[in-house]
Amino acid sequence: MASSFISSFNFSSYSTSVALFASLYSLYFLLISANVSGFESLLQLLPASASLRSKSESLFQVNDFGAAGDGITDDTKSFKDVWDMACSSPSHAKIVIPAGYSFLVRHINFAGPCRSKVSIRIAGTILAPKDPEVWDDLNPRKWLYFFRVKHLTVEGGGIINGMGQEWWARSCKVNRTNPCHHAPTALTFHKCNNLKIKNIKIFNSQQMHLAFTGCKHVTVSQLVVKAPGDSPNTDAIHISSSTQVNVKDCTIGTG
Repeated sequence: MASSFISSFNFSSYSTSVALFASLYSLYFLLISANVSGFESLLQLLPASASLRSKSESLFQVNDFGAAGDGITDDTKSFKDVWDMACSSPSHAKIVIPAGYSFLVRHINFAGPCRSKVSIRIAGTILAPKDPEVWDDLNPRKWLYFFRVKHLTVEGGGIINGMGQEWWARSCKVNRTNPCHHAPTALTFHKCNNLKIKNIKIFNSQQMHLAFTGCKHVTVSQLVVKAPGDSPNTDAIHISSSTQVNVKDCTIGTG
């Protein structure tokens, strides 16, 4: 029993703890000798990085901005409000779309430039409205549209679902008696630089799934892009007028 305990004991961790205790003990006597009291005075003696660490990232949860996440309630305003707050943050902003929720979002513009870097963690599901008539009097080519945003990361393992079935049914490529109309691209980045898009799933877009136009320094990885084989014009990734775009380790199966 004793030999087993000794063999599993972490002497490195023990030494580190002793050294930390000794440092705090020395700091305690330093405060006494300097006749310093109060927590604020203690903070002044700490390294600047320690006191600023909590301020290096600002966290924004969409639920805190009124998003219901029930797949029925329109959460567009909540998403727009959280973007406006994050984009205006002076420190690195992280938007969290939590797992276990489905957020119904209409066409929305995420416009830059932002004051600092922004990360969007999509762990839940973002749903488009099923009815194409929701886009009446709106640009029919756009759903989730990012414009002039720099140093943006989108990740999280969640799902963006374009709910494109009704769009496909009305397509002139499915039924030649239907008039030909434009349909939204699920996720568009226009004139955005230094992007990282990774580990998300994009399903059943109304038309194209993902597009980069006029972008620079883009890395796309670990995406899953899927739609039925007979879905019209559901191209996976479009890249135009862009430079230094790297697409790797993606799984694609679309119409």
